Amino acid sequence: MLVSRHGKFHGRRRSVVEEDGGRWRTVYASKWFTRTAYSPTSKGEITMSEYCKYCGTSARDARSLLNGWCPKHPSGPSKGKHALYEGGERSEYVCVYCGTKNRSLSSLLNGWCPKHPDGPSHGKHVAYDGRENGPYECKYCGREFRDIASMVNGWCPKHPTGPSRGKHSPAR
Repeated sequence: MLVSRHGKFHGRRRSVVEEDGGRWRTVYASKWFTRTAYSPTSKGEITMSEYCKYCGTSARDARSLLNGWCPKHPSGPSKGKHALYEGGERSEYVCVYCGTKNRSLSSLLNGWCPKHPDGPSHGKHVAYDGRENGPYECKYCGREFRDIASMVNGWCPKHPTGPSRGKHSPAR
């Protein structure tokens, strides 16, 4: 039995949250697509999703994700397929280069990174896919930091480009 909890209109989009046998299901609909997202099941199981590391697109399984063309692939729009983000679902996603945090992977990946190696506003954020909680270790010198933001702001004495010529970088 489906019981509607609420429906909202956002311009041309409509999202409806319904109860479906003990699970809440959110249905997003627009002129072009319909997408369904499920809450945890009544037994406490969580439905896992796989994410693309370039654009943040989600899919129920890796096979369906990896078969699709990625609009934000490094080779160009639709010139490569989605790549699997190996970090899993998290409460917050963190950029490897600047330490910016966001609750949504796709929102993080869509923002310009002020500390990108190609220069400020010349590249997008890249999500860290290592362990979620610190301490975080620099892959060049082994120094530990409590968070990624403080790590990427400091100069590394053992950086491959030379002492104090590059920033610390988190190891996976």
